[in-house]
Amino acid sequence: MVDYTQYVADLYRNELGRSGDQADIDAWVNAIASGGLSQQQVADMIERSPEGVNYDVNRLYQTELGRAPDAEGAKSWGDALSSGNLSDEEMLNRIRLSQEYAQPAIDQYGGLLGDTYRREVGRDPDAGGLAQWAAALRSGGVKESDLGNLFSNTSEGYVFDLYNSVS
Repeated sequence: MVDYTQYVADLYRNELGRSGDQADIDAWVNAIASGGLSQQQVADMIERSPEGVNYDVNRLYQTELGRAPDAEGAKSWGDALSSGNLSDEEMLNRIRLSQEYAQPAIDQYGGLLGDTYRREVGRDPDAGGLAQWAAALRSGGVKESDLGNLFSNTSEGYVFDLYNSVS
C-alpha cells in the first residue's frame, strides 16, 4: 500500500506555509488511500481552502509588492481566487501590471524608457505604456538590451522608421 503522508505533508508546507496537524494529515491520507479522493482533489481542496487562499494572497503581496495586503485587497483577491474566477498566475500578472508594482521600476527605468520611446517611436511615453514596459523590465520578462528591437518591431515603430526614411 502506498503511503501518502509525505505528499500531504508537502501540500501543507507548499500551499499553507506550515506543517499540518497529524490528525489532519491522517484524514487526508485516509481519503486518498481509500479512493474517496484523488491526490489532485486533495491538493485543490487544501489550496482553495480559506487558509490556502489567504496564504496565496499574502505570499504574492509580500513577494511582488513587499508588503501585506490591506483588508480590502485581501478580500477582493481572496474572493476571486476562491471562486475560481482567477488563478494564482492571473493574480500575479495583474499585480505586475499595477502601478504600485511598476512605480519602483518606473523610477529606475523611466529615463531609459523615455529615451527609447523618443528614439524608436518618436514620442514621449504615455503613462500606461511606461508602466507596462517598466513592469516587464522589473519582472525580467524584457531585457534592457532588447528594448530598441522590441520598440522598432511594433507597428508604431515601423511607421516611425518608414516616415523617417522618406523624410
